[in-house]
Amino acid sequence: MSEITDKPESLAAKIIAFLARELAVPAEKIGMLTRLREDLRLDGVDAANLIEAYSLIFDVDIEAFRANDYFAPEQGPRPLFSRILWIFGNGKALRTLTVKDLILAAEAGKLV
Repeated sequence: MSEITDKPESLAAKIIAFLARELAVPAEKIGMLTRLREDLRLDGVDAANLIEAYSLIFDVDIEAFRANDYFAPEQGPRPLFSRILWIFGNGKALRTLTVKDLILAAEAGKLV
């Protein structure tokens, strides 16, 4: 008779599965060092919605998280022009947010 074990899914696996489902990307293409903006092409309102859903599902405080430090604004009919305006208006390069950052934030209960 074989023994059935209820091995809990790791937090990393849960976050990767969440990202894969929300972004319609195969989970095999998402790793610890996968970058949300650069690798998963996440920006604008889509990024804000994903981070909000992540915070609710994984009980992460995002009050101090500044999305515009990590993600470009929503692209309208003239994406290059709007990005240039955003870069000059913001005056700083975008920071990188990885899957590992999301995992660490979920462990800490806070994304900064």
